[in-house]
Amino acid sequence: MFTIAFKYILKRLTVTFFMVSPIIVFMAWIAMSIKHIGLIASGGVSLLTFLKLILCISPGVCGIIFPICFLLSAIIVTYGLRTNKELTVFLSSGKSASSILSPILFFGCCIAGLVMFLNTMGAPYAYKNFETLKEKIQTAVSTNFLKAQSFNMIGNSIIYVGSHENNSLNNIFIFNLSKKENAIMNIITAKQSSLVRQGNQMLVQLENGCRQEIDNKGDLVSNLTFDSLTYDITPFFQSSYRQSSKINYKTQSELLQSAKHNPDKKVRENCLAEYHSRILSSVSSIINAIIVGIFLICARERARGSKDAILAFSCGTICHVCLMVLLNSATRNNNLIIFNYAVVSLFILFLYIFFIKRRN
Repeated sequence: MFTIAFKYILKRLTVTFFMVSPIIVFMAWIAMSIKHIGLIASGGVSLLTFLKLILCISPGVCGIIFPICFLLSAIIVTYGLRTNKELTVFLSSGKSASSILSPILFFGCCIAGLVMFLNTMGAPYAYKNFETLKEKIQTAVSTNFLKAQSFNMIGNSIIYVGSHENNSLNNIFIFNLSKKENAIMNIITAKQSSLVRQGNQMLVQLENGCRQEIDNKGDLVSNLTFDSLTYDITPFFQSSYRQSSKINYKTQSELLQSAKHNPDKKVRENCLAEYHSRILSSVSSIINAIIVGIFLICARERARGSKDAILAFSCGTICHVCLMVLLNSATRNNNLIIFNYAVVSLFILFLYIFFIKRRN
């Protein structure tokens, strides 16, 4: 079924892709690591746990990067065929431009299928693990960020802890100063306290302590003793580890169910747009394959190899970015979803017709 030329080009394309993609994915992985590096600096998070957290984001990023990796690989292989005169030999031996494009297009369809799998199954599953792992990290950090025998800055509060063992805190001092003008300052002291987590809230449960209120002049307003007092430190974590509002974790079936039954209209529109964008985003590799065929296989001037390669990469990247913008526009207006399908289909047809004309 597959000719020798088909297998030869496909083999070179596969080897090049698996050489290029790890480098680009690693660079993107480093960029993602910088965003979450604060988790290690917070304390209580090991490097291994941090690496697991970053790896959970990788499938979603690979779905965006792989079409560009394929474009770069196809350009390298086709440019190499032209430089080594192998492309000329193939065409002189009776091979058509379409037969040379067929292995590139075939591999592009394979990458499109891989991207669709990552977008519809791999990325949602990984993102669920990401949220679960982030919750565990938040809990681990919350039990370690209060350093013993030191003043800990938390929002508008200063907390001093005499000793810290697991979730138990001894000899605690809390000074709270509101940013509002003429606000009352609170000073809370307690012999014993503990860290308690209730849902998304992180609380300090104080026992046998004293609470003082002091005005801006330094005068004591009130002095109260208590047996038990709860102090909320959740705002610190809300600013540092805010829960994501994205719908990346939903599978295709969950997106479809939310698009039909969610009472919030905005959520329904976002789910429907995300459902179709995952499908349409995979066609970028097919577009890139045809662009490589137009600029490098059917080049008018054989001496302009490097310029044609640059043009092919530029056009492929621009088309990829435009496709992402087109898909994102559907989140604001679901009526554009059908329009997106029509535009993408017509654009692929236009590119293929243009390729057919250039080969003749």
